[in-house]
Order: sequence, then structure tokens, then C-alpha cells
Amino acid sequence: MGQVVEKIRLRVAEKTTLTAHVVELHLVSEAGELPPVEPGAHVEVTLRNGISRQYSVVPSSSHDEWCVAVLREADSRGGSVYIHDELAVGDVVEATEPRSLFPLEEAPEYLFLAGGIGITPFLSMIEEAERRGRPWNLVYTGKSAETMVYASSLRSRYGQRVLIHETFGRTRMDCARVISAHPRAEVYCCGPTSYIDGVRTAAETAGRKVHIEHFHGDANPQEDDQAFELELVDTGITLTVPAGRTALDVVDDAGVFVLSSCREGTCGTCETPVLSGEIDHRDVVLSPEEKAENSRIMLCVSRAAAGTPRVRIEL
Repeated sequence: MGQVVEKIRLRVAEKTTLTAHVVELHLVSEAGELPPVEPGAHVEVTLRNGISRQYSVVPSSSHDEWCVAVLREADSRGGSVYIHDELAVGDVVEATEPRSLFPLEEAPEYLFLAGGIGITPFLSMIEEAERRGRPWNLVYTGKSAETMVYASSLRSRYGQRVLIHETFGRTRMDCARVISAHPRAEVYCCGPTSYIDGVRTAAETAGRKVHIEHFHGDANPQEDDQAFELELVDTGITLTVPAGRTALDVVDDAGVFVLSSCREGTCGTCETPVLSGEIDHRDVVLSPEEKAENSRIMLCVSRAAAGTPRVRIEL
């Protein structure tokens, strides 16, 4: 019913403050060589306090380390605060092998749209676009250049291909104008939900496809959530998932093992085949087309759609 996720023990070799709210960690393996990292890939880091969080791997000058940038979040549930305030050089963390849910597809040209810490996956993507010899442009949005991590180095290295859009005291980025200015480009976007929503709306209006990576899924209960029955066909039991609880929690309570990790709908670890029943998909892993197929569910956040009394899954 599941498999064990192998984790790599990593030591914090360096911790650098990049801005008032972002630190960069250089992580080296205690066992030696690290697996390769695809452009845009992330690793899930498990801290000593038991909290796991996913971070994009940013380019490093050394092949013997992974580098991640961590934003101190105002509504942190313990991950970013622990990293900023307690994690020290020499400490050991665990991480999964790199996983790519935001791959850089082959395209004649790229447009990268980054909001805040959403810049991190694009650092490796830019290097890959350069390696492929493909034209690219980056529009990087944040409150001010001083608070935008890597902004200075990107402008110094790539010049006019990098546009820094500061929002403090200014108007919001005109997403439609930016996208229309690059008609041949494959569009990629990462950032806060409000930023992504603006880009998605502009892209849909223009009839353009946009590749998106979110920070979080919709893990919070909703007022109109209803209880439903969840039939575990392989196990031979049927469980009731009440409003306010996740299917994953209920399955865990029943003693049925499901491989899981983020519990936020962002990693895809708890993906389970659906045999029947319509799903209210709240994850950010499946594409709109995959959600329409209704053949998989992320048990940590998704549930039966309104009017669906029972969902049957392969578990």
C-alpha cells in the first residue's frame, strides 16, 4: 500500500543571510555524492523539529551540495522560523531526492514571471535556457529591489533580459501587456497565489498556456464541505470523511498506510487512483486536464465533489 521514501542526510555547510527575510542554505551529503537536479526541481527538507517543507534547488558553484533559499513567512507554522532562528551550520537535516513537478519543456523562447520568493525555480531554468541557446526574458515582481533576493546578481549578469518590477508605491504589473509582448514564448509563473491568479487570468484571456508552480494547495476546510464515504476497495473497508477533516487523516486513523509528505497538496506523494466518484480537486500538482480526467486524488487536500456521496479508491 505504499513504499518508504529514502531520505538523504545533509549537513548545513553554510547559512547566509541574503535579505532581511531570506536565508540561503548550502547542504552537503554526509554520504558523499548527491543525485543530479533537473531545472526547476525541488527537494523536501525534514527538520529536526519534525516539520517538512519543499524548496526549489537553486544553482550552486559546487556539484557536491544543494542550495536552497528560505523566506521567513509571516504565517509560518514552524518551518521557516525554525530555519531562520535555530538551524545552524553543522546541523543535520534530511531531504528527499529532487523531484520535478515544474519541468522546463522544449520551446523556441521562454518568458519567466516570478513573484517574490517564486524566483527560485527560475534560477536553474535560466541557466538551462542559456545552455539550450534559447531566448528568454524574466519579469521579477516584488515590493522593492532591496527586498528581492537575487535581483541584483540577475540584473548584473543578464542585463535587459531581466525586468525588475517594484510594487511599493507603484501600480501592479500589467500581466496582459507583458505576456502579449512575447507572443512566441512559453510562459512560466511562480509566486504567491494572488500573483499567480493575475497571470493565469491574463493568459487565459489571451488564449495562452501558462506553466504554474504554487507554494501551497488549498488545505483549509471550506464552509460548504460535506461528509462523504470513502471506500478503500483493496483494503475492503468504507470510511466516513466528515466535514473539517481530510481523507488522509481518516485513512491514517483507520490504520491504513498511505505514503504522504507535505499534507498541503503540493508534492503529489499521497496521489491515489480513483475508481469512481467525482472529486473536488484542491491540489496544485495535477493539471486542469488531469483533474478533468477524475482518475486520481490527493488525499491530503481533495475530497468528494458536492453531491457525490461516495468515492471509491484503489487502496
